[in-house]
Amino acid sequence: MALPVTYILSNINKALAFEWIAEELNGKGLTLSFILLNPSDSALQDFLIDRGVEVVRIDYRGKKDLPKAIARIFGFLFRNKTQVVHCHLFDACLAGLFAAKLAGVKKRYYTRHYATFHQVYFPRAVYYDKLINSMATGIVAISENVKKALLGEGESAGKIHIIHHGFKLKEFTQVPENRVNSLRKKYNLEGKRPVIGVISRYFELKGIQFVIPAFQKLLTIFPDAHLILANARRFRLHPAKPFSHSH
Repeated sequence: MALPVTYILSNINKALAFEWIAEELNGKGLTLSFILLNPSDSALQDFLIDRGVEVVRIDYRGKKDLPKAIARIFGFLFRNKTQVVHCHLFDACLAGLFAAKLAGVKKRYYTRHYATFHQVYFPRAVYYDKLINSMATGIVAISENVKKALLGEGESAGKIHIIHHGFKLKEFTQVPENRVNSLRKKYNLEGKRPVIGVISRYFELKGIQFVIPAFQKLLTIFPDAHLILANARRFRLHPAKPFSHSH
């Protein structure tokens, strides 16, 4: 009998990693379902529906929606007889792990994607991190740095499992030429060499203060260089609202 596993995610529009998970794992000894905490429909939701993967979207816009989200997640997990829950991102972890514990789900995992983000910017949110840690039966750390941060919060080493982000390498080595040309045209890259790409939100913890001066120096050597700052939306800090940000 296939093991029912539910992924719970928050504030995600498109994410290749979860598309790959759905494609590679669903139906192979596992029956996957997804709960998405989002304010609107998303590209990931459409992807899952197109491939026949069960997906539920809960209208979620911030901490005021937390009780509703917990109730709906609890109902789904109970009806679905979910045996394993895996949560990603702060709001999903808080709501999902609490609901899973109420529903009696024995295996409750979450992936920690950030290290000292809360210690630096949202010190009060560290208490919520510790609450999330206590509700999880296992924690996936994406790097040694994240593991170190978890240990610093008092978490036991035996509960932490390091799993680095994986990639489908053929997606990088077998890129269709028409896709390359369309991106080159979109970003006006004709004749630009080298092209430097940075995928990051625009704030200090991501090192943007080093990227710009470094590129300035590069221009003195390669005057035709081009810098693309992808996902470079400005980041606003709201220390009084620990649920208002996403990672």
